[in-house]
Amino acid sequence: MRKLSQIVVPKLFDSDNVYVFQNSDRRLIFASPYECDFTLIGTAGEPFKGDPAIVPVSVGEIAYLCDAANRYFRARVDPSDVVRTVAGANAVFDRDGKGAARDGEMTFDAGRGKAPLPGGDFAWRRFDDEVDRAQARWRSLSERQARRLVAAYGTRIAAVLGDPQSRDDLGPRFGDELTGAEVRYLMTQEWARFPDDVLWRRSKLGLTMPAQDRDALAQFMATEMIGH
Repeated sequence: MRKLSQIVVPKLFDSDNVYVFQNSDRRLIFASPYECDFTLIGTAGEPFKGDPAIVPVSVGEIAYLCDAANRYFRARVDPSDVVRTVAGANAVFDRDGKGAARDGEMTFDAGRGKAPLPGGDFAWRRFDDEVDRAQARWRSLSERQARRLVAAYGTRIAAVLGDPQSRDDLGPRFGDELTGAEVRYLMTQEWARFPDDVLWRRSKLGLTMPAQDRDALAQFMATEMIGH
């Protein structure tokens, strides 16, 4: 297995491009737009032995990725700017049987007729139309909120928001975007049980949510679980 280390930092560039560059030690580093306001920087690191469910990102790796980004981007990033780290391990192929470590293998299947993900039953070119339709139906949504909800739920957005008569009908608000209605949907339809399920595994709203709103979310979810 090979360790994958990633850091999330404030946005370093405005384009939608994903950049891949070779560092001075010949390791490949990538930088990708992430959740609108952030940049994800990562690399495939050294061979990893251990439990793939417990893969830490060391202080040295954080500094390494920051230094690598600073070689190529005008905006400087320091370890203190890192808002989240992500790590994992993946299998490597040894096709020739000589123990050579490979980065991996990808197979592209261009076949037709594959089923879309739930809610994804519309052409991608219609995405902006779906956003406009959501804002027309739920007038309290900002464009940013509508885009996130359509990207996350697609045509299932009505099941998430229901038919509220006012903004208050969506329930309490946690941070700028998350509502009680969405949390209830995630708990009843997507098996969310804890705040991290909502903030990190079903979304990435944990990147921007203040601590007091996270606490309020935990209390709300606990109350909802008791009620059910």
